[in-house]
Amino acid sequence: MKKAAYIILLISAILTIGGCTHNNGDIGPWFGQWKIERIDKNGEPDTEYQGDCMLCFQSSVVSAVWASNDGYSTNAILKYGNWEERDGYMFFEFKERDNSPLLKLHFDQTVCTSCGHANEGIAAPEKCPECGGEDFKIACALKILKRDGKDKQLQLTKDDGTVYTYYLVKW
Repeated sequence: MKKAAYIILLISAILTIGGCTHNNGDIGPWFGQWKIERIDKNGEPDTEYQGDCMLCFQSSVVSAVWASNDGYSTNAILKYGNWEERDGYMFFEFKERDNSPLLKLHFDQTVCTSCGHANEGIAAPEKCPECGGEDFKIACALKILKRDGKDKQLQLTKDDGTVYTYYLVKW
């Protein structure tokens, strides 16, 4: 009986030590939680941003988190989406329309899922002006300026020419 207990304990320890933290393989330098420490708007600090958002990466899933300044204890809003790194860009897609953290991060381009018509601004029209579709997603492409180490930089250029630079730190 004692020997069986030791074997079960040993197997449990091996499974725990070798546990998977990277679903579907290693996603490299983006895995984990990244605080957006600051945002620059056209090269100047974005005074509206309070340093209260994070991006969390696991497999192909990203969550945008907006936490109150005193942390997660009183208020946090989470939005889930998908991400992909390709050709020097980070592509995000979120399917939810209620998108408080996305608005704070200026991720506000709505795209018709039927025809791809893009409309900048959080409020998607009731129907797509191109095809009449009613299903929209929030989509954006951020240029990767720095991706090595524990500091990352991403840049979003809006249709009106406004450039947002995001400074991320491992959290």
